Amino acid sequence: VFNGPVTNNGTITGGTFNGTVTNNGSITGGTFNTAITGSGTEIDPYQISTAAQLKLFRDIVNGTGGQTQNAGAHAKLMNDIVLNDGTFDENGTYTPGASGKAAEKWTPIAYSGLFNEHTTLYYTGTFDGQGHAITGLTIQQGDVSATLTLGLFGYAGSGAALKNFTLTGGVTLTTSQQIAGAACGIGSVVGHANGATITDVQTSVSVTVSSPSTKNVGYVGGLAGMTTKATLLRCGYSGTLTLTLTGSGNGL
Repeated sequence: VFNGPVTNNGTITGGTFNGTVTNNGSITGGTFNTAITGSGTEIDPYQISTAAQLKLFRDIVNGTGGQTQNAGAHAKLMNDIVLNDGTFDENGTYTPGASGKAAEKWTPIAYSGLFNEHTTLYYTGTFDGQGHAITGLTIQQGDVSATLTLGLFGYAGSGAALKNFTLTGGVTLTTSQQIAGAACGIGSVVGHANGATITDVQTSVSVTVSSPSTKNVGYVGGLAGMTTKATLLRCGYSGTLTLTLTGSGNGL
């Protein structure tokens, strides 16, 4: 995966190119995506038009894929984004769409793995959907024995603004392990909104959790799994929450 400019004077076989390409040699195969425009500031936000650019924005916030981490990057959607073209039933089961492809799993924006109040990556920028749709969000998390946050965004902190978009897809956590303590924030838009503002967001994502835990599994919600001093305005959820808890604890 090439996220920056590429000048090729030799031979490259395959790859994904997310930046500009100057080819003085030979490139065989590969996927060429339009480079993300904007600088990520409040007055010059990243302009996201494709799924590849949304993934690149995610890598910038997370500091993965060779990107310098910028948890406060600002962005706006310029088009509808299709992450997967299939559909989900109320149990979170995915049926491939016209492409015939299996669902590509999503790693949340502002996700640093296991959740810890002191080390978790907080998103603090503005993400403006400008009325566009993100379809086919797919998160499938297996066994966990400690805390984590799941959603389009993992953790949105103080100052973060998520607004003006619709979201469809499925979020699934299926664990066979005993989870000690209030383990997870699981939602469609964000796992944990801590001081964040979510405005004019509509979601029909199915959220499915299955656990044998005899202690708190955590917090599960349609839009946000967990909220702490967060503000939700003019939002709606029309998806399905399916919670299967086989333990004897207080659950959720």
